[in-house]
Amino acid sequence: MWGFVTLHPLELEERRTYVDPADAKHWVSVYDELIRICRDCVGDREPPPQVARRLSEFEQRRDFWRRLLRE
Repeated sequence: MWGFVTLHPLELEERRTYVDPADAKHWVSVYDELIRICRDCVGDREPPPQVARRLSEFEQRRDFWRRLLRE
């Protein structure tokens, strides 16, 4: 089963908490894999609303961790 960070990325960003680059790389790869799985399941079809919403959340969280890597 996948584990998730207890703090929402926006909370983490607001607190300016130090994040180890290795942790950020880990979460980028986790969210990349979740996005890949979602897209593989949907294929070329339009994703159902729940899947589209979850996919958007995964993309936002992945992008957040990528931004932390650049800082």
